[in-house]
Amino acid sequence: MKYMNLKTGLATAILVGGALTLIPVGHEVEAQGIGLRKLDQMLTPTSSTIERGAKVYATQCAQCHGANGQGNGPMAAEFEPAPGGFAAGNYKYGGGPVSIYNAISKGQLGAGTTTTNEAGETVTTPGAKHPAFPTVAYQDRWAVAHYIRSLSPVAKTLTDSAALTKQAEFEAVNGVCNDKVKTTISEKVKPLGEDQITKGKELYAANCASCHGEAGAGDGAAAAALNPPPRNFTQADAKWTNNSSPLGIFKTLANGVAGTSMASYASLPEEERWALTHYVRTFVPDQAKVDSTEDDVLAACRSLSAPAKPPSIPVAMAMKALVEDYGNQRELEISKYGPAIIHKDAQTAVGQNAYTQNCASCHGTAGAGTKAHGPYGAFPPYMYIQVGRLTPAMAGGTTQEFADRSLRGVHATLPDMSAASHLSKAEWKGLHAYVASFDGNGEVITADQLPVNSETEGAEGDAAQPEDGQPSGQEAPAAQPAPAAQPAEKPSAPAQPAAEGGE
Repeated sequence: MKYMNLKTGLATAILVGGALTLIPVGHEVEAQGIGLRKLDQMLTPTSSTIERGAKVYATQCAQCHGANGQGNGPMAAEFEPAPGGFAAGNYKYGGGPVSIYNAISKGQLGAGTTTTNEAGETVTTPGAKHPAFPTVAYQDRWAVAHYIRSLSPVAKTLTDSAALTKQAEFEAVNGVCNDKVKTTISEKVKPLGEDQITKGKELYAANCASCHGEAGAGDGAAAAALNPPPRNFTQADAKWTNNSSPLGIFKTLANGVAGTSMASYASLPEEERWALTHYVRTFVPDQAKVDSTEDDVLAACRSLSAPAKPPSIPVAMAMKALVEDYGNQRELEISKYGPAIIHKDAQTAVGQNAYTQNCASCHGTAGAGTKAHGPYGAFPPYMYIQVGRLTPAMAGGTTQEFADRSLRGVHATLPDMSAASHLSKAEWKGLHAYVASFDGNGEVITADQLPVNSETEGAEGDAAQPEDGQPSGQEAPAAQPAPAAQPAEKPSAPAQPAAEGGE
């Protein structure tokens, strides 16, 4: 947040009256300031994002990298070295999700090759430059990154460096700096020569001297009537509102200063405001001058690189988008549950009986789901619920966590859920194990497979167990033989999200 004020001010200042000279022409779309929560979602692959990535890959990447990531697309022969073969785990720029996303978003230059010619001279050939795809929506770029990683089992062992992850988090909070914008800002903060200073002097005499004085001493004809008084630019120990750097003065000229008589001069063309900026700095003593630092330039660049605010869409369209995205959001939520930690004493048969009596009417036999269940409500229009398939992933976490999720949310609004709240401790353990035995994706482990010093032991010990008739917690793990309730191995297909209800 250090440069938030500068970013906000510069974005307003430069975008109003002169934006075209700083903003690159085109439709470049960066993931500007998406926030850490959204970044976390982008870093988490789901079946929906991988499917989406496959479609984008087919139109944007397959020509070079091949339909199945073999590196043998129709255009592959035009490149030296050849494009990466993802199916073989050949990730030239790193195989972590951030590494691949950066290669897609920003472009990357390969390492190149070094050879020795006939004269014994060392010759270095630059590596192939992977082009940037900034016009592709950032969500699609993340989706492609996850799809590319899904093409090879090697990717499961590859992660991004701590430095790269930290940079991604920083950009998610602060935005991304476009190199073209940075170059332009870096040029603007430097005076262009005597012609610019002469122009600034003329503008100063016409717009500023009446308050700030001809020599910038804050003693203009109107100064005596102003409170607070106009700034004395020549004062060595002056405390500037936005500092005396070119970016600071430019911001003041564009926005003015609240609570003072310093008005905004955003109506002046941008070139004139820069001319004024550099002329005003001629009054400032050397010991009071502050230069625009690299951090200042980067902060302004990140602000100005942000895409324009998109136009509003109809509410109906927004609701449709939310409904279509529900499955993906549900899958993201389920992915946070972690593996299903089945209690060593859980009896699947007991859980099956509890499921048949309390859950099967909505969730179907063995969690297969139902097309519509209801009606609920005393008066029309009645509510009907479409219930999706249950998978082991939905039983993630301890028995206590599984029970808590089962008793809240949509379940808490259903009149026939009251019986489930009175299940015994043994029934909750068995129900947890039974749901974890359903077909589908999801890791399942037993309590005695956990490390002796695991958090589960400390947080879910016998002392924390509720009495029978209450949702049970996970008892302390112990070195016991694996229970008979251990479910069969599950296929590796991504989990399918349930509809309203869940566990």
